[in-house]
Amino acid sequence: MKEFSFKQFIYIILILIFIYVGFETLLRWTLPKLFGFVIELNELANIKNVENYSEYYFSNSKKYLNPIIGFNRDYTDIEFKKNNKKKLIVIGASVTGGSGTKKNFSSFLSDKLKNTFQIYNFSTENHGIYQISYNMKKSSDLIQGDLYLITTVAHALLRPGKNYMSSYLRPIYFINKENKLIINKKYNYEIFIRGYINSKKYFYNGLWISKFLFDNRKYYLASFYTDFYEKIYTESLLNIINSTTNNSKTIIALLPSNFEFRYRNFVIKTFKKAIYKFSQKKNIIFIEIDQCVMDFFKLNEINYFNYTSLLHPGEIAHEAYSQCIFDELKKRKLI
Repeated sequence: MKEFSFKQFIYIILILIFIYVGFETLLRWTLPKLFGFVIELNELANIKNVENYSEYYFSNSKKYLNPIIGFNRDYTDIEFKKNNKKKLIVIGASVTGGSGTKKNFSSFLSDKLKNTFQIYNFSTENHGIYQISYNMKKSSDLIQGDLYLITTVAHALLRPGKNYMSSYLRPIYFINKENKLIINKKYNYEIFIRGYINSKKYFYNGLWISKFLFDNRKYYLASFYTDFYEKIYTESLLNIINSTTNNSKTIIALLPSNFEFRYRNFVIKTFKKAIYKFSQKKNIIFIEIDQCVMDFFKLNEINYFNYTSLLHPGEIAHEAYSQCIFDELKKRKLI
């Protein structure tokens, strides 16, 4: 048998190094095309003269960062009007807040209910369902509503499975051995972003990305974690129930859209299953407006599927949401 020489060993090592460097270089071209979070991190990495990213975020987003749920709008800026009108509190994420439209559905509702209800919108872009439920309690601490309207899109139901999205760190949820939901509230931007930057600098970006995908496997492989999502939805609904006083009612609505993403049907089905557990609660009402919204588009001769394919539907969709929610509230004699 031919003896394996030291020269051959060095030759093989050099080939492996060449392949590894080539692979790492290829990742820098392919990853931004596959994952949006890579584009965001690259943009943050290109910001000049940042010595500490935690300090950078704090100086630029002090009022937006939240030690409990990662980030949240500063609702202390809301002007609470003193009048005899009832108070309708609307809570959700970016669609509810009005991203993608000049006039959101809560504004349309305000026009319809201007003589009887004062409407306040407690919504923050990019929130997941648990963060939305947290804002139910937050709003109650600031002002007591007569009627609460919790609205979410399907994608917000998937977000608890991811710890970073749209340039912000998110809560990390996990279930312990006692089946209790635990929330990791360590939002260290310096460690997270610097770790990514160093992984590119010292050529272990592939390992960093692999770890990120593994840490966020509940988002990328959601259907394998049914128990996790059921627990998240149950705890979120309990937050909402516990923040609803005996003198008020809470309406929960899943805003219909044609925005497609993996596990869309899974999270909708799992969320509805969780809601069913609380169907006997008289002060919590789940309404479905899918067919009503589609009928609204049909009546106005607009293609529902084309118009609502974006994550943030436009003004026509919000007008439809408002009309259908209004009809449901009226039918149940809540307005």
